[in-house]
Amino acid sequence: MFPWLLAVIGLWWAARVIVTFYYMLKPVEMTGLGRLGNPSLMQPSEALFTALLAAVLCVLAYSRGVRFATILFATSVTLSLVMGLWPTIVLWQWATQHHIPVSFGFLLAPQSNHSYRGSDKTAIYAALPDGSRLALDVWPATNVPADQLRPAIVKLHGGAWVQGGRGQLSDWNEWFNQIGYDVFDVDYRMPPQGNWRDEVGDVKCALGWIATHSAQYHLDPARITLMGDSAGANLALLAAYSMGDPDLPPSCPAPEVRIRSVINIYGATEMAALYRTTGSQSFLPQQIANYIGGTPSQLPDRYRMLSPLAHVSAAAPPTLTIHGDNDRIVPVEQSAALDKALTAADVDHETYYLPWVDHNFDYVWNNLPSQIARAKVAEFLSKHLGLHLSETSACNPGALLPSFGCTHVRAMRKHPFEARIPQFCLYEILLRKGKKRK
Repeated sequence: MFPWLLAVIGLWWAARVIVTFYYMLKPVEMTGLGRLGNPSLMQPSEALFTALLAAVLCVLAYSRGVRFATILFATSVTLSLVMGLWPTIVLWQWATQHHIPVSFGFLLAPQSNHSYRGSDKTAIYAALPDGSRLALDVWPATNVPADQLRPAIVKLHGGAWVQGGRGQLSDWNEWFNQIGYDVFDVDYRMPPQGNWRDEVGDVKCALGWIATHSAQYHLDPARITLMGDSAGANLALLAAYSMGDPDLPPSCPAPEVRIRSVINIYGATEMAALYRTTGSQSFLPQQIANYIGGTPSQLPDRYRMLSPLAHVSAAAPPTLTIHGDNDRIVPVEQSAALDKALTAADVDHETYYLPWVDHNFDYVWNNLPSQIARAKVAEFLSKHLGLHLSETSACNPGALLPSFGCTHVRAMRKHPFEARIPQFCLYEILLRKGKKRK
C-alpha cells in the first residue's frame, strides 16, 4: 500500500475517532456530528471493533515505515479503547456497588431492542368524533394461571411527542410477559392529528378502557403501572400525576383510574426547562413547539400544564426513575428536579442516575444500562404490584444472548409470597432488598 494512502486513511480515521470521542464526552446534539457520540455509549463493542481495525492498520503502517500514519492509527487505537472500555468499567462498578449481577456478552453480540413488532392481539380503545380510531396492542403474560388476576403494564412509546408508535422497543413487552405481567402497548395521537391536550388525554382514555375491560383480560384494575421512555415517560408521569385534573381530561368518556405506580425511563419533567436546556438544540425545541403549539414565552401556561413536575403532590403514585447522566436529549437535571419534588411531597420513589449512559440506552437490549434498568424495574414492580413470582418463568435465552445458558437463582424475599424463580437467566436480574433512592 502506498505510504500516502496510509497517511490519508490514518488522518481520516483519527479525525473520526477524535470527533466521536469529543461528542461522547460532551453530550450535545443527537443530529449531525453529535450523533457519533451516542453509539459509543450505547454499544461500546463498536469502539472495540474500531480499535481492532485501527491496530491492524497501525501495524501495517509501522511495518511500511510510515511514521505519521502509525501515530495516527495508534491514537485511534488508544481513544477507541477508552471509549469501548471506560464507560463499561465505570457502569460495571456502579452495578457491583448496587448488587446487580450483569453479563458482558453484549460486547461480543449486541442485540437490538426490536421496534414495531406488534402483538397479534390489537384492540380499538376509542373511536373519536374526529374519525380517529385509537388502538392498543395486548401482550398477555406467559406461564400465569388463567384464573389468576394479573397486574398490567401500560406502556407508552417515545418519539419526541411527534413520532413513533406502539410496538416500539417491544423486547420490553416480551420481557414483562415472561415475568408475569400483561402489557398494553398504547398508540396516542400526535401532531398534526392531535392537539396539545390529546396525547395525555388519549393515555387516560386508554387507561379507562383497560380498567373497564379488566374482567375480559383477567386483570386486577387496582394493579396498573404506567411506563414510558423519553416522551412516553413524560406522558406516563403526566397521566399518573394529573389523574382527575379537569384541565387535562381523558379524550373519551372514561372512568378515573388510580395508577398503582409509574416507571420513568429518561423522561422529561419540566417542559419549559427542557426547551431551553436540551443538549440537542438543533432538534428537540422545534419538536416540542410542534407538540405544544409554540414556544415557552408564547404559551407558558401550556408548558406548565404539560410538565409532570407541576402536578406532583402527596397523592402521586410510587415512581421509579432511571436516567443516564450523559443524556444528550433530556438533561439528567430533569430527573433530579423530579426527585427533589417527590422527596418534598413525601412520595415513595426511587431515582437512579447511570454513569456514562446516554438517551435511548435501551435500544440495545443486552447492554449494561438495559440490564441494570431491568433489574431495577423488576424489583420495583415486585414491591408495588405484588406479583407471585413463583408462578412465572422469567428465563428466555433469546432475550439477551442465545449462546448463554440459564441457571436457578433464589430471590431474596421482599414480600412473604416471593419464592424461588424457576429457570432465571444467569445474566438476568436477581431480586434483592432495595434501598430508597440512590
